[in-house]
This record gives sequence, C-alpha cells and structure tokens, in this order.
Amino acid sequence: MSDATVEQANDLRARVHDLERKLSLRERETRLLAIGSSLLFFGPRLARAFRRWLRAREQRGTLPIDETADLLAVVVRRVVGMRMLNFFLGALTFFIASIVPALLLMQQNQLLEEQITSLKIQATQEAADRRVIRRNALIKTIFDCRNEGSRCIPLANRRERNDAVKEFIHLERSQNRQIDLAQADLSTLRFGPWDLSGADLSGALLDQALFEGTKLTRVKIVGSSAVAARLVDVDLRNAVLVNSDFTRAKIATTDLSNAQLRRVDLSGAQLIDVTVSGTTMMDSVIDRATVIPDELRPSQ
Repeated sequence: MSDATVEQANDLRARVHDLERKLSLRERETRLLAIGSSLLFFGPRLARAFRRWLRAREQRGTLPIDETADLLAVVVRRVVGMRMLNFFLGALTFFIASIVPALLLMQQNQLLEEQITSLKIQATQEAADRRVIRRNALIKTIFDCRNEGSRCIPLANRRERNDAVKEFIHLERSQNRQIDLAQADLSTLRFGPWDLSGADLSGALLDQALFEGTKLTRVKIVGSSAVAARLVDVDLRNAVLVNSDFTRAKIATTDLSNAQLRRVDLSGAQLIDVTVSGTTMMDSVIDRATVIPDELRPSQ
C-alpha cells in the first residue's frame, strides 16, 4: 500500500472522528440548553422532571410513559400556580430563549450525522478498493512467471511468493471466498497452520513444498505434482486427490479420513501414522512406499 493511500485513509478516519466529537458536543449543548431554560422558567422541580424525562428517552429510545406523566403533572402544577399573563409571557420567553436555539442545534446535529454517514460510506468504499488493489498485487506476485522451455519460472523469489501466498489466504478467508491457487507454482514453499479448507490446488506445482499443521479439508488436488512434498500434522479429511504425483512424499501424522485418492502415485512415499478411516484408493500406486504401521496400508 502506497504512502499516499495510507495518508488518505488516516485523514478520512481523522475527519470522521472530528465530526463525531462535534456531534457529541452539539447533543450535550442541546440537552443543557433545554434543561437550563426549563430551570429558569419553570423552576428546579420541573427542571429535574425534564432531566429525568430526557434520560429515560435516551435510554429506551421510545416515549417514557411514567416520566412523561410526571413531567405533565409538574407543568400543570406550575401553570396553576402562575397568573395567566405571566404564564404566557414566560412561555414566549422560554420559546425564544430555548426552543428556537434547540431546534437550530438539532438541525446542526442532523447535518453532522449525515456528514458522518457519508464519510463512513466513503471510508468503506476506499477500504474495499484498497483490498482489490492489494489482492491483484498478490495474485501477480504468486502467478507471474517467464517461460523457459516447458516450465514457467516465477518472477518473484521464494520468500516474496511465500509471504504473498500467506497474505492471499488470509485475505480470501476474511472475504469468505474460495482459495483458488490452481496452476500456481508453489514448489519449495512453506505452509504453516493456515486454513486452506476447500481450496483448489488443481494443476499446482507442489514439489518439495512443506505443509505443517495446515488445514486442507475438502481440498481439491487434481493433476498436480507434489514430488518429495512433506505433509506433517495436516488435516486432509474429505480431500479429493486425482491424477497427482506424490512420489517420495512424506506424509506423517496426517488425517486422510474419508479422502478420495484416484490414480495417485505414492511410489517411494512415507506414510507414517496416517489416519485412513473411510479412505478410498482407486488405481493408486503405493509401490515401494513405507507405511508405518503396516496395518494402515489401505486395501486397493
């Protein structure tokens, strides 16, 4: 992310924070003005009743019945105790001194709320745009390559691709998208305890890759090469492996329960403490494979 983009995002957040602070001050001024004016005109008893009514209204979000009845009772008692002319003069003064400014403050509050809403929408859109830009950059780092004979050599080095793959996985997960790394050159990369459940690794180059503590449930590996790959403490439940090369791979303490292996070459592979409950292997090759303990060797 460029420095200019970060500066724009910080400036937008600062503007939203400033407007929210102003809105809070305006709302406080509105409440103080209404309470103060009622205190001058109606006296402290009604001011207290009015303050209770305001507090109840804010807390409940609806018209508070009990507090409204108490407020009206205090108003009636105050009016009865005043002369009619004094009452009308006081009411006019009260209206000019408090109601009009309060209405103006309420209008200002509404404008501030509209500005805050607009800025938040703008901030959300800009955040989405930044995610799209960053996602495209990650895809470019992972997939861009140059053709050399029959192979496409990645332009980025191994560390850059490893970091890009890790960030790409977390970004896709945060947006509830399927992780699509089909046809990617992931050879020699290191996969930690990341969530790749349901990912598509079809056609990917996984030679000498290390998967350690990785969640690969329901993963799709079709037509991929994973020669000498290492899978340690990996969850491969319900995975689908078809037409893939796992020769000389090391698969240890891995759960292959209910996985489907069709035409998978495991020649010379090591399968150590692998869970194969419900695993189906059709037309797969396990010649010269080391299976420990031997009873884990599934029937063909």
